[in-house]
Amino acid sequence: MERCRAELTGSGRTVTAVAARWGFPDPTHVSKLFKATYGYNARALVTDSRAQTTRTRASGPEKDGGGDGGRQ
Repeated sequence: MERCRAELTGSGRTVTAVAARWGFPDPTHVSKLFKATYGYNARALVTDSRAQTTRTRASGPEKDGGGDGGRQ
């Protein structure tokens, strides 16, 4: 489960893809086992990782002074 968790954290892969990669024929089983092991849903981990990636990409130009120079 730790390897599945690590792969879900940064890869952007789905629970179904990770389950198949690690030999689980049923992603539902992985989700239940993940929740029992870590106390939260595997899908939430994937969603949080994607949200962080999206926020990082969206905030890039604002951090370095790029953008429209304050004009609207």
